[in-house]
Amino acid sequence: MFNKELRINLCKVYSELKENYDCNRKPIPPPKATYSVSVSSTGWNNIDKQVFIATLNRETTSISLNGKTSTLIYDDWTGSIPEYETYDRINVYNIPKTINSYVKIKGQKGKYTYKLNADLEYETVILAWNKNQLYYATKATTKGNETFKLKAISEIDFKTKIKAKLSHINTMNTEIDYIINTRINDKRVKQNIQRKKLRSRVEPIVFPCLSGITVSSDNPTVDSTSVELKLGD
Repeated sequence: MFNKELRINLCKVYSELKENYDCNRKPIPPPKATYSVSVSSTGWNNIDKQVFIATLNRETTSISLNGKTSTLIYDDWTGSIPEYETYDRINVYNIPKTINSYVKIKGQKGKYTYKLNADLEYETVILAWNKNQLYYATKATTKGNETFKLKAISEIDFKTKIKAKLSHINTMNTEIDYIINTRINDKRVKQNIQRKKLRSRVEPIVFPCLSGITVSSDNPTVDSTSVELKLGD
C-alpha cells in the first residue's frame, strides 16, 4: 500500500512541476550486491527522495523546481468511539478507495488518529465485538474529528453481508475470517478463566481435608483433584 501511495504522490509532484515521469513504470528491485560508503556531509537530494520522506512520515511537504511548486498535504484525522468500554475489541480501518487496500489504526481509550492524504478519498470501517454481539460502522472519511456510533449486527449478516460489502478491498475477507476466529478464541479463553476461578472457590469446600496440606521437599506436588478420600478423612 505504501508503494502505491508513493507512486500517486510522485505522479502528482512531477506533473505539477512540469517534469517527465512514467507513472506506469515498475519499482526498481534492490540490487543483489550492495556496497557501503561513508558520507561525511550531505548535499542536494532529488524529487523522488523528498516525496518518499513526505509519504513515509505522512507530513505536508512543498517541493520547488524552476520556479514551480508542488505541495503534498496530509490532514489530521481523529475517530472517536464514546462507548468503547462496552466492546471487548475494536478494529478501525481507513481505506483509500483508489488504492483499494486498508490501514488498520491503533487507538487508545476510544481515540484513533491518522494522517489523511488530501489527494485520496477514504472510507472508515469499524468492526467490533463483545461476548454477546458483533458491531459494525462505516462512512466516508473527512478530516478533523469524527464520532462513530456502532450498530449491532448478527453473526450471519457479519459473515455474509458485511463480508460481501467489503470483499472488493484487498485481503479484507481474510481479515474478517480472522476476526470471526479471534472472537471464538476469546470466548474459549474467557470460559477457561471462569472455570479456573470456579475450581479455586469450590476446592476448599469439596476437599476441606486438603486445605491444610503443606508442600515439602518430600512431597513436592499434590494434585487435589486426584486424591482418593477414605471414610474418616
